[in-house]
Amino acid sequence: MKLRLLFIRLKVVLLLLIVSQFAGAAEKPETQQFNFNFTNTTLEVVFEEIESTSSYRFFYNPDAINTSERISINAQNLDINSLMDKVLMGTDIGYHLQKHQIALYEKSTAIPVEQEEQDTGILIEGRVTDENQMPIVGASIIEKGTFNGIVTQFDGQFKLKVKDADAEIEISSIGYFSQTLKVGSQTKFDVSLQEDVEQLEEVIVVGYSTQKKENVTGSVAAVKGDDIVDVPATTISNSLAGRMPGVIVTNSSGAPGADEATIRIRGFDNPLVIVDGVETEFNRLDPNDIASISVLKDASAAIYGARAGNGVILVTTKRGQAGKTTVKLSTSYGAQSSIIRPEYVNATQYMDLVNDYAPGTYLDDDYSPYLNGQKQSTDWYGETFRDSAPIFRGNVNVSGGSEKVRYFLSYGYMDQASILQSNATNYNQHNIRSNINVNLTNNLELRLDLAYRQENRMEPGVSLGEIMTLTSFSNPMVPAYYPDRSYPVDNGSNLIGPNFVSRRDVSGYNKNDYGNTSANVVLNYKMPFLKGMSAKAFFNYTAWDTRGKHWQTDYSFYHYDESSDIYSEIVAKDISQITLTESYNQGKSITSQFFLNYDKTFGDHTIGALLLGEFISSDGSFVGATRGSFISSAVDQMYASSTERQNTEGFAWQDGRASFVGRLNYNYKEKYLAEATFRYDASPRFSEDHRWGLFPSFSLGWRISEENFLKNSEIVDNLKVRASVGKSGYDGIGNFNYLTGYIYGDAYVVNGSPTAGLVTKGMANPKATWETMTMYNVGVDFGLFKGIIYGEFDAFMRTREDILGKRDQSLPSTFGAYLPDENINSQVAQGFELLLGHKKTIKNFKYDISGNVSVSKSKWDHYDEPEYLDDETRARYQQSGQYVNRYFGYKALGLFTSDEEIKGWADQDGDLNNGVNHDIQPGDIKYLDYNGDGIINDLDKHVIGKGSIPEIFYGINVMLQWKNFDFSMLWQGASGFNVVFSQEAQQPFYNKATPLAMFMDRWTEDNNDPNAKFPRTVANSGNPNNYDKESSFWLQDGSYFRLKNVSLGYSLPTRIANKIGMENLRASVSGLNLFTFTDVYPFDPETPTGGRGWDYPQQKTVMMKLDLTF
Repeated sequence: MKLRLLFIRLKVVLLLLIVSQFAGAAEKPETQQFNFNFTNTTLEVVFEEIESTSSYRFFYNPDAINTSERISINAQNLDINSLMDKVLMGTDIGYHLQKHQIALYEKSTAIPVEQEEQDTGILIEGRVTDENQMPIVGASIIEKGTFNGIVTQFDGQFKLKVKDADAEIEISSIGYFSQTLKVGSQTKFDVSLQEDVEQLEEVIVVGYSTQKKENVTGSVAAVKGDDIVDVPATTISNSLAGRMPGVIVTNSSGAPGADEATIRIRGFDNPLVIVDGVETEFNRLDPNDIASISVLKDASAAIYGARAGNGVILVTTKRGQAGKTTVKLSTSYGAQSSIIRPEYVNATQYMDLVNDYAPGTYLDDDYSPYLNGQKQSTDWYGETFRDSAPIFRGNVNVSGGSEKVRYFLSYGYMDQASILQSNATNYNQHNIRSNINVNLTNNLELRLDLAYRQENRMEPGVSLGEIMTLTSFSNPMVPAYYPDRSYPVDNGSNLIGPNFVSRRDVSGYNKNDYGNTSANVVLNYKMPFLKGMSAKAFFNYTAWDTRGKHWQTDYSFYHYDESSDIYSEIVAKDISQITLTESYNQGKSITSQFFLNYDKTFGDHTIGALLLGEFISSDGSFVGATRGSFISSAVDQMYASSTERQNTEGFAWQDGRASFVGRLNYNYKEKYLAEATFRYDASPRFSEDHRWGLFPSFSLGWRISEENFLKNSEIVDNLKVRASVGKSGYDGIGNFNYLTGYIYGDAYVVNGSPTAGLVTKGMANPKATWETMTMYNVGVDFGLFKGIIYGEFDAFMRTREDILGKRDQSLPSTFGAYLPDENINSQVAQGFELLLGHKKTIKNFKYDISGNVSVSKSKWDHYDEPEYLDDETRARYQQSGQYVNRYFGYKALGLFTSDEEIKGWADQDGDLNNGVNHDIQPGDIKYLDYNGDGIINDLDKHVIGKGSIPEIFYGINVMLQWKNFDFSMLWQGASGFNVVFSQEAQQPFYNKATPLAMFMDRWTEDNNDPNAKFPRTVANSGNPNNYDKESSFWLQDGSYFRLKNVSLGYSLPTRIANKIGMENLRASVSGLNLFTFTDVYPFDPETPTGGRGWDYPQQKTVMMKLDLTF
């Protein structure tokens, strides 16, 4: 039996603790009596039976101890020593018993745990660590060719007396490659062992359990919590970018407290997120609390049924391990700034553009003050945002325990300021977690998990979104401040509202506080009367609430007459502007799960089975109130206003689910693998006749590398092929749509006036049911040359049937009633994923370089649409059978350069009464007459590009380590999509906006270039027939390549850290989003509305970090 490295380390730690405290003392045997009857049974099964019926635990080197030997014994009323003597009689296996720990060894090569005294020789000492400079406990230090040896202690330290300078020592530990060193003149050794992937037997979290990675038959990607803890991202989703094939991460905002990324698994939105067994969000977890994250991408997700159609993300938090108490302290501080800074025109450029379409508006006298320095242009973006804002993160956690009780306790804090030039903007977060395991008896374990999170967000009275919008509407010729800053500036001539910089500072505040409390209670019982059978009961209670308070104050704005130095009030204070809105939103959920598990090995056959019942209920409510008749802005409380202008609102909700789950695993010699699952789900969103859905899956795997013809190959270490098919679902439809009902509204007109009252909410559909997704997947995992080269490849297809939609295309608009959702549409998606890596250790230098790519495309198999009257219309507009990610529009052929060219071209202004192209001028966009009928209209639209969702994502990971230095970087890229410039990015003065500086690269009479970047300048919303057309002129290739994360760290040598009372000390500096290569300037290609620039910019971050372990 190969023991998992985690369990091995745990057992070695416990044994060494006992040995160090009771060395040389006789241990009193336990009084427990054993009764076994084994016939032709392997030692592996015997050891498992002893462990399952007692508190004894075995540890041994699986390469040295042959547990496949078979024995037959009848043991009645024997203590542990007598039982072990009988079990091992006639074998070459000996044992050491220390309390409840049983260490097995080969009798012929037995090495004492403590070295016998030698009168002569050389004393050497040192420390053995892993690749992360953490001590390896229980590593063997052997003088080669002798029985002289020792094992490392808790801190990885050892001392050994060898014969002479010609001696060689061999350092080995289970789960690591061995090293042999010659002593020579050296007496101190710091040794770092490289992990042996084959021995590690990495454990992956899958649906409701764990599996050895080598036995997983589905497409499951995983990342360890320690791999993301150094990423200076504020959310977990942003930490995952580029790390796993098929996991697509994009971010559209950097606003404090609202900078979560969007995760798509194989291009599919909204995956289900499970944290420690409970559906919840995971972005605001403290990364220091996370043990692992697994992503189920294929049929492996089907075990979660109705909510797993777009994949599943499983997050497991850390737990304590038996051993000494470990205290870890992590603190980091850094700065954030915008990844892209939009540049707007200055005052003289602004006047140039205005004069383009209205010559003579600005004269030399208007330019002179700016050219000679008497006046300065206002940089509104600079006035809005500061160059950088501080961010702080800290965490302290304590873990450890005994065999009976293990604990992990953690507190984390984050404070994130905004780059907005306002002290009123801030976000902070507190995370508290306690995970405790208690062995109540030898067979009954209690797990108690408590977690609390508090989020506090403060913004100005005017929203961040409004500030971002108004930034683009601010005239560079209007000052942000007057000489006397106590007078807020009035609006410029082109502003759609008051000066937002002043408004930002005097508009009040918007405060939101969020709290989340979660408690898990788990009982796990191993049935001693039925070997391999266990039962588990899981209960979770989660409660959350949000309290909001939005205080908007009154303000006045002024105009400043520079010649008279007089400030005149333009917009007077108005107490009617004062409003206070308070809200309270709360909810809770209760999850109950009841498990029966069976895991048993019969010779070469291993069977695992699971039966589960899961029941979820949740409810919540919302209440909000607004008052507006305040006497003054001095008191921000409801009682300080009258009841003349007030409004209240509120609602309550409840939800519930029931599910029954089953799984059967089988493997033969860990070579041939099979798994089948089912889930029977009930959703309250459908009528009783269509409420339940069955979601099965099946998968197979073949570990070819375990076959005799490959098992001893010097090239192939690991080769596994796998295939799976599974069905999952989606119930994204409103509650009670299967019932007719009524709502309040102004829907009926009586005597020419809308009448409020109860009105029907539309037609019901009692036959609506689940959307179903069937995922087909084939894949291969491989490792070559002892893990030096490794990789994965998956090809997949997903059919999505019974997609809910309204039949508003195939039915006429005169139908009258509000149409219900029906199961009418279907899609097919297909793609592939590839991961390829190379890693190696060369003396003190180690590297690991890998790349991954994901490709996914979807098409409509059937889409509800009208009956097309002719083939031309059908070819242009039909969705069924076409790819989803398409963009329709006109093909642009550059710009017109002369009146003659315009007159000779197809009509594209639609005003034939005044002659062909009467409104078109040189410098306007020229469009292709696609069908050649002499008229540019909708009949000339065709597919000219991709949509906004990338079809190709890729990532590159680099990890380097030399002695105590470590370096890593991660790049993410995307292609196969387009960004559309629209509105303010199309027309420089759109809706009175202030032009972006990029519009200076425009067509003019002096720059009569048909390939100029932008057309001639037009007035506010001018020439819509030419500018506003959806065309390739405004379509930008959205491809980008971004340095998502880079880190450089240094770990203090252990011997120095130990001298100052620490186990480990590491200092590092890291960066996030530092460089981006893209043609989409000045916008962020990850932002869906990147073509307008109205989003709070994504942030690049540089942080310094210090990690201490005691």
